Amino acid sequence: MNSQEHTWETVARFFSPNEALFFKNILEGHGIPAFVPNEYMGHLDVRLVQVQGGVHLKVPSDRLEEAKALLEAPPDFDETLEEEYEDDAGDDTG
Repeated sequence: MNSQEHTWETVARFFSPNEALFFKNILEGHGIPAFVPNEYMGHLDVRLVQVQGGVHLKVPSDRLEEAKALLEAPPDFDETLEEEYEDDAGDDTG
């Protein structure tokens, strides 16, 4: 068992579960564990989500600052896709 314990902290709140899941995927893509504990509540009743303060996106407390920084300045997906395309186009191993 890991001797360093952490808690799950809310890094952001959203009104849409889809938006929360989008940013969850960004965090996970950068190696930051994340989960949306009440993601299905948004599909049931928007008023209930508003009462609860939105759909929460949570990360481990020891990764909170890193996650906040990434959410404040998400990567430029166009540049990332261009770089991957150039890498694939230059690979003529077949």
